[in-house]
Amino acid sequence: MPAPPAELTAALLDAVRTSLAEVAAALRGRGPAPIAGPLMAMVEKYLDRRAGWIARRGDSIDLPDGLRAGVAALAVAESTHALVAATRAAIGAEPDNTATPSPSAWYTTASTATLWRGRVLSHLTPRSVYLQNAVRLAVGLAVARAAVDVFDLSHGMWVLLATLTLMRTSLIASGAALVPAFAGTLVGAALGAGLLTVIGGHSTVYAVMLPVVMVLAFAAGPLFGPPYGQAGFTIVVATLFAQVSPATWQLAGSRLLDVVAGGLIGAAIGAAVWPRGGAGEIRRIAEAALRAGADDLVTTVDAVGGVCRRPPGKPRSHGLAVLFENTYGQYRSEPAHRNDADWLTVLSVVHRLASDAQMLTNRHPEIDPLPWPAVADRIDDAARDVATGYREVADAIAASRPSNCGANALLARLRTNPLAARFAAEPHAALRALDAWGWLLALAYDLDRVERATSSTVEPVRSGPALARLVRSRAGSA
Repeated sequence: MPAPPAELTAALLDAVRTSLAEVAAALRGRGPAPIAGPLMAMVEKYLDRRAGWIARRGDSIDLPDGLRAGVAALAVAESTHALVAATRAAIGAEPDNTATPSPSAWYTTASTATLWRGRVLSHLTPRSVYLQNAVRLAVGLAVARAAVDVFDLSHGMWVLLATLTLMRTSLIASGAALVPAFAGTLVGAALGAGLLTVIGGHSTVYAVMLPVVMVLAFAAGPLFGPPYGQAGFTIVVATLFAQVSPATWQLAGSRLLDVVAGGLIGAAIGAAVWPRGGAGEIRRIAEAALRAGADDLVTTVDAVGGVCRRPPGKPRSHGLAVLFENTYGQYRSEPAHRNDADWLTVLSVVHRLASDAQMLTNRHPEIDPLPWPAVADRIDDAARDVATGYREVADAIAASRPSNCGANALLARLRTNPLAARFAAEPHAALRALDAWGWLLALAYDLDRVERATSSTVEPVRSGPALARLVRSRAGSA
């Protein structure tokens, strides 16, 4: 008698465990390059055994928990397949010929030009924080360069350097950096002016002092903070320029003036060009990613059900998930944000939605409609209900209000068994129907998580160990 779903899923996950152990050994240099052949053979055996179990059981199929676990196990296996390919590329091994290449690991065999083209094109959008930062910095440096000529500032390089080092990704962060930088430069200018006055034109003294001053100055910033770094660097500049040409105490004053000018220019440009940084962008990209995920959800279910062909290329939510991830990284690097959503949970759901959509359509490329019209209609209706829930959460994020998408009621409806059909006659078609329903059930659970994550507040995480603990805990819960 064919094994029940729980045993089949456990066997598949055991094969995943074996592959992960081979990957770990290879990365530590304690074993050969991993291969995906045994794992993918187990995936095919898993699908065949599930079909046999369906043919044996016929119509009496327990749906909810076993289906969700089966879809999740397949997704984990596909991710491990991609990990094997990535590991082989990382250790310099030849491409794996024991299994078909993983669609998710296409980058391991792509040319450098293709990778760069893809990276550049993916960020040619106003929603990319990388593009925003590049534009902000370019405008700031251009204005600083123009200010040097207009106001005839001496040592104009210092103005550009101050703009470059003091400009941050948000206006709040820039403002927080200005006061310590100005204070440190003021102290350093005073010390430098005193140094130049006392030593005068004895360049040999400056040459002897410079290595010691540089070591102390460049260690002061990381050890004690930006004010000490700015003070030390100002003294380094005074000591360095005093060897090039005769210098007076006015050199330190010029350094202070240029740092203030550069810092103010950077703050002004930051106030004019995307002033909120990651905090302002994260809601927009989360909304767009959830809407794209809702569209991909319906498209994927239609493709698996044979209603239409899968669109070529990756799901649109995949590219937005990458932008979302970049935005989240910048968001966490900025000053703490109070009373905001748990964006890491939303990001994990978007990533899983995009990867699972691609996994299901790769696993079920059939285009024939399901042989049970009533079942197909129920799956289609459920897909649109779940997609509507994700769009409601996106609307709530855009309006900065709590969501009321009815995730719990939707989950309760999906947990009942609406798929009454003669599955035994068409076990492979039944796999498509059951995988689609199991995926929708998983998405309903994720919808509940997203709704709670965007309707509650989280305490700000500043930096360091606290941030590391938060990332580990969120990754574990995802």
